[in-house]
Amino acid sequence: MVATTILLVCLAGVIGATVYIAVYPKIGERFTEFYILGPSGKAYGYATNLTLGESGTVIIGVVNHEYERISYKIVVTLDNETIATIENARVEG
Repeated sequence: MVATTILLVCLAGVIGATVYIAVYPKIGERFTEFYILGPSGKAYGYATNLTLGESGTVIIGVVNHEYERISYKIVVTLDNETIATIENARVEG
């Protein structure tokens, strides 16, 4: 009888803990991931040194791990002059 009661109390505790973990999951570290890839989608092969008039292609990636909606602004500059801007790039988290 005592063993059955202890077993039922332990079972209720395990079920309660499982429900709590399912309802209130732990939120991990919050961060934003930025990366640059070459034209082939690999982490190499992107232009690092261009001469005047020469063009290059890169892929810029932004991954939201903030667990909420975030607005990002990407600004590309050359010799302290803005040459491209992407504003309100919304990434779901």
